[in-house]
Amino acid sequence: MDWNLIKLYLTLLQEKNIPAAAKKLGMSDSTLFRRLTNYEKEYGKLFIRKNGEYIASDLGESLIGPARDAYRAFGDIERTLAFQDTGEASRVRITAPTSFSYGYLPALIENFKEERPDIDVDLLVSNEALCLNTREADIAIRVTSSPPDSFIGKKVRDIKWGVYGGYGYLSKYGTPTKPSELSEHRLIGGSGVLSRGKAFTWLQRLYSANITINTDDLVAMFYLAQNNHGLALLPDEFDQGNIKRLFTVEEVGINSLWVLTHSDYRGVERVRAVARYLARHLSMF
Repeated sequence: MDWNLIKLYLTLLQEKNIPAAAKKLGMSDSTLFRRLTNYEKEYGKLFIRKNGEYIASDLGESLIGPARDAYRAFGDIERTLAFQDTGEASRVRITAPTSFSYGYLPALIENFKEERPDIDVDLLVSNEALCLNTREADIAIRVTSSPPDSFIGKKVRDIKWGVYGGYGYLSKYGTPTKPSELSEHRLIGGSGVLSRGKAFTWLQRLYSANITINTDDLVAMFYLAQNNHGLALLPDEFDQGNIKRLFTVEEVGINSLWVLTHSDYRGVERVRAVARYLARHLSMF
């Protein structure tokens, strides 16, 4: 059995389309499609196409559990071999959502490098829960209410949600001061996975008639608001001065920001050093 088949199968199962899976695996669309075709000729049909997405076939469904077990086992082997702390110059990989990757981490990584030039840092930008078990990343910055039991780390802070507006929009249409006044304004809604979150189901339920544009990405929503398309409901990591925060929306709850590593890394000094630095500085934004 080819180990790459398991990686390809699980990645396509998660991403549901070839371009996204190929990007995550670091290969071209045509290469992924060719490999999938060859694997299916040898082992049987793993996926079916439904509404433009790749969905596991009956055979594929039967492989989900064993494939995930194998993936975790290979991750254990890779960690054992690769994460021996030698004290020499080394590399640490961070995965973080777009909002932190674009807004905060470039400066933090640069400042960290001034303190610790012996440690190189890679940044993997993703809103998905990349698996620390398989060494896709060594540290995960995640917004979650309950981190997996196999991870250790620190809850850095709570993050509220607020309504934000571009200065041009506010000067033209006025500045609301409470949620009930949103019915008098144009709003930016969520689509795709974003639309299923608590914040955007609340917005859709109460103010669907006011939503004039939707997006599936919070960073895109930030820039839409900055360019005066309407008011946006955003978590407070976007309170960076380029748009105006108007008020908190208590009804949609609070996010929790965590800096996480796998429990196997507790003795790896370079990973701990980066994690400590990130936790300390992300608590102050």
